[in-house]
Amino acid sequence: MDLSRLIVHETHLVDPATSRPAQRTQIFFDRESGRQVSPAGLHEISAFSEGLAAARQVPGGPAGYVDRRGNVVIPFFYEWAGTFEHGRAWVNTTDGTGVIDRGGNWISRPQQYEGLGILAEDRIAFRIGEQWGFMNGKAQVVIAPQYAAAGADAPIFSEGLALIRDGGRRLAYVDRTGQIAFRLPEQAEQAYSFSDGLARVQVSYWDLENPRDEWVFVTRTGEVAFQLKPTAAGRSGRVEVGDFSEGLAAVSNEHTGGGVVAADIDFAPPAEGEKWGFINVRGEVVIPLLFDRVGDFHCGLSRVRVGDAWGFINSTGKMVIKPRFRWVSDFADGIAQVWYEGKISYIDTSGRVIVKTDDAAVTF
Repeated sequence: MDLSRLIVHETHLVDPATSRPAQRTQIFFDRESGRQVSPAGLHEISAFSEGLAAARQVPGGPAGYVDRRGNVVIPFFYEWAGTFEHGRAWVNTTDGTGVIDRGGNWISRPQQYEGLGILAEDRIAFRIGEQWGFMNGKAQVVIAPQYAAAGADAPIFSEGLALIRDGGRRLAYVDRTGQIAFRLPEQAEQAYSFSDGLARVQVSYWDLENPRDEWVFVTRTGEVAFQLKPTAAGRSGRVEVGDFSEGLAAVSNEHTGGGVVAADIDFAPPAEGEKWGFINVRGEVVIPLLFDRVGDFHCGLSRVRVGDAWGFINSTGKMVIKPRFRWVSDFADGIAQVWYEGKISYIDTSGRVIVKTDDAAVTF
């Protein structure tokens, strides 16, 4: 059995006293036949990365790593185990957070640093006091602690650049050597990681007569690629925009304040006049603003909501899976979860239901 080809369905046992979810468990299905299967000796399996997946043998037991055939590669020892990237993974023990290699050897032991980020592009952020630096996958310090985080989370590299605060105040991007690649204007309130060669930046102008927020996208050299203007703005006069994924970014004509794919707005009614579409990397609207909610593009498809039903469009805006689901997830590895006929099911990119579970599709 190839464990990487399984559909892993997470379910919750409901507490009869409160009617709310209690213990989490997993059920496994073969994606070809749709039948439920039971991997020998495993209770939980995470997504595979670099041929390994974190797993548990018993509910609430320690985590370790298995290969696609279910062979134990790294013994079950950790409280939590993350995915591998560049041969390194982030793990938790009773002593704290550390980083291991594919042999289970410590690259960075727990308590070595006061904070650790996520491994990306062979760089891991670490914190000493309030200052962040970076080490590589061999635990060699390549950028000494000197920068503040841009937000609550640790800095992370994307497309060769990481967002930080220079001097604890001004937003800037550093390269893999720790040099400032470019600084953002002082009016930049928020910025995000690069995707498809662009990063979105929110610029706020505190003009008493005309206070406003604007979105701009910058290139990896710091040049403004384009500014997003509310050409068909809703009542607020502001727009909302997401990050680029597969060359397209979601955009709306009404500021929601909730983000593009935030779960708490998936079921909420849109604001008056609010519609969503997509722009390309030149800032041109290429999929008209016709939808009540959207997701990001994955596997060539984006989820969209029309009224109370969800479906999927392709990169030209064509509806390829008609809106008939109460809710849908983004596609991952060619599979999406859907709420259909009151139950949680799974579909492929053609819209074919390949797995039906007995779990009721409800929100808590």
